[in-house]
Amino acid sequence: MARCYVFPTQADAQACVDGINARARTVYAAQGYAVDSTGAITGKRASDGVLLPNAAKTLTWDMPRQRLDGNWVVRHCEAVPGNSFVVDATKTPPVTVADFVAQDIAATVAVEVEDASWWPAPPTLKAIV
Repeated sequence: MARCYVFPTQADAQACVDGINARARTVYAAQGYAVDSTGAITGKRASDGVLLPNAAKTLTWDMPRQRLDGNWVVRHCEAVPGNSFVVDATKTPPVTVADFVAQDIAATVAVEVEDASWWPAPPTLKAIV
């Protein structure tokens, strides 16, 4: 399962998402992706890099979700698309997309591996007869 940042409040989790979104827009715009006035990122065709204006748009990195224990979680930056792409090779070690978008997340923020126990049990399905 994926790793997640864990926060005590929804506001803290949303602030993390807002920071990731802002930095992601910067890095993807620098790579030639279109970022519209609402901040939505438009995809490109992988084979030749042509922008796809009618493609689905990425509006946000994640939506904070509340666990059963009351804490709030956000997907870890290692799951960002192209997370290992190097955006600054002049640094040692080189800065990747994941490093760039996570740069303002405090080292003290808890990171945990998602577990099924975080969420309510799914509803029981009725048997088909």
